[in-house]
Amino acid sequence: GNDYDRLIAGWTQYWNEVIKPTTQLDPNLVKALISTESDFNVTAKALASRGNWARGLMQITDQSIEILKSEKGEL
Repeated sequence: GNDYDRLIAGWTQYWNEVIKPTTQLDPNLVKALISTESDFNVTAKALASRGNWARGLMQITDQSIEILKSEKGEL
């Protein structure tokens, strides 16, 4: 997982600056989440529910991907 430290730090800093959360996103928490979800396997894929697949380092579901693609998505 240490191969991802710079990427995780960079992206958490970026999102902290963009979203400006009350509690800053901690890169170590993100790293722990990735470790738990995929064990740092970029090709990880798991059936989440009823044909909804979760994939990648953070196990993002197909449904979440569709929401984020939309201009009216979560962000």
